[in-house]
Amino acid sequence: MAETKKKLVVNTGFCDAREVSEEMLAQYAGVEINSGLVLTTEESRALMGRYAVQMSTGQVIGVPSGIPFAMVNGSMRFAPGQAVPEGKRGMFLNGSLDIEEGSEAVLESYASIIVNGSVCVPESMAGMLSAVSVNGSTEVYPDGAIRLSAKETLDRTFHLRARQGALYYARKQITALTPDIDFSAMAAKDVRFKTKKLIIAESLVEAAMPLFDEQTKIFIVPDGCVLIEEDNFTLDAQAVEYRGGKLLVNGDVWIPEAGPWLDLLSFLWVSGCVRAVRGAVRRLAAIGAKYDELRIVGGTLLKDRGDICVTRAMLEKAADGLSLDSCGQVSFEEDIPASLLKEKLVSLWDCARVVCTPEQQEVIETLAHDVGEIGRKGAPEEEPEAEETPEQETEPVETVYVKSGSYVL
Repeated sequence: MAETKKKLVVNTGFCDAREVSEEMLAQYAGVEINSGLVLTTEESRALMGRYAVQMSTGQVIGVPSGIPFAMVNGSMRFAPGQAVPEGKRGMFLNGSLDIEEGSEAVLESYASIIVNGSVCVPESMAGMLSAVSVNGSTEVYPDGAIRLSAKETLDRTFHLRARQGALYYARKQITALTPDIDFSAMAAKDVRFKTKKLIIAESLVEAAMPLFDEQTKIFIVPDGCVLIEEDNFTLDAQAVEYRGGKLLVNGDVWIPEAGPWLDLLSFLWVSGCVRAVRGAVRRLAAIGAKYDELRIVGGTLLKDRGDICVTRAMLEKAADGLSLDSCGQVSFEEDIPASLLKEKLVSLWDCARVVCTPEQQEVIETLAHDVGEIGRKGAPEEEPEAEETPEQETEPVETVYVKSGSYVL
């Protein structure tokens, strides 16, 4: 009986292959590494090449052997006064790295840092990131600044809490809508702001401008606007009655119906996508609504589904039409006539695949947006028969699987 050889398959987020040996590789008929990150040296890469090690990886980093390397999930902060160990070290961070002013010694103690996320660093230390590889975003903030949230909303008490001579920094935007925000009192304290975007009520503009630099993009909105921080906000009669007719929405908006309440809507600014029934679109145009994207949809919206089957009954019950958005596979039952689709189906957006009859396909293709594939129902094509080949003797191979968050080869 032939001796059973083993194949090693490693599935891991982080693989340290710097100390791999010829004795270890020789034990296996083959080695396969599936990893988000692989650490190597020049010697280990040459050795794995000789043994035809297969690697499927997002990133290969060369790091000298002997340097301890840690894998960290979450957030990490470098701050002045933190203990600095002797010798260099390395780190793979799944998360965010916040570097504070005065932490140069901590940063310099690392020979290599790989960040799968974000890095925040003061301007004075931005030139010290040569050992840092970032798969994500890098934020550089002003030295001496007091950091606010990425999207900060000022209120009427901010001037009471503001520090004398302080510089306040918000990475994305500052919103100032409350009419009694006292920018004049902040100016008297020599307060300044640094941000990319300022959304401000019209009556506050004159007092606020001296506190922001010329690089800030200013967006002036009518007095009385209400800010809504929701990813998926439903805008209907109840929302307008409760929030008012001047709205700023950080997120997507869904308008499921059209009615007299739309006449109360006088201002709408949406940072994301507006999905609106056909009857509401004219009012949005009349008030000059601003949004990132507009999708006209039916009153019945099926969104973020996996596989879904559309029946004749579903279409008949959709009084204001039916739309599908961001679904996996959408199948239409064969008894749905093309005339009913023309009447009830409003749109299909961002669906991976649509399965339908040839008659239905003619209608669907005119309504589909960013759909991966529109296929026909029917019997699958017969696959050609494989040619018979004589059996070949092969040595039996047993596959050994290793699955872990990190692995040392």
